[in-house]
Amino acid sequence: MKVILLKDIKKIGRKGEVKEMNDGYARNFLIPQKLAEMATPEAIAKIEKMKKTAYIEKKVQHDLLVKNIKELEAITVTLKRSANEKGHLFSAIHPDDIVEALKVKHRTHIAPENLVIETPIKMLGTFSIGAHIDDVKGSFTLVIEPEAKTKK
Repeated sequence: MKVILLKDIKKIGRKGEVKEMNDGYARNFLIPQKLAEMATPEAIAKIEKMKKTAYIEKKVQHDLLVKNIKELEAITVTLKRSANEKGHLFSAIHPDDIVEALKVKHRTHIAPENLVIETPIKMLGTFSIGAHIDDVKGSFTLVIEPEAKTKK
């Protein structure tokens, strides 16, 4: 019996694949557990349409990310952090902090895993941060300034 997998199943296949299964296994386990459905022509057409839609969405997101990385050259991100007198930060700057600042201040969406930070940022100063996806690379300037101290 041919079935369409509705979820990833270890040692069987991935979601959306059409597989030939034993009738008993398909009818008694996969279908009742909603792990698979019978592979009718309508169900196969529906799955193919979903795959095509997912592919198009993924391509659009990829193109947007590439566009964002190319536009990074003109961007300077400024973060204010607490530091001691010598300029050492009390906590390091994480990629998530940089991504959030890009999102809020510049409306640029880049995933933290696409940032290239050679060494942890633990000092005040100006840093060049790289970003890449596939073969497209860009960089922007990150400025870490001290937070204004409040008097009591």
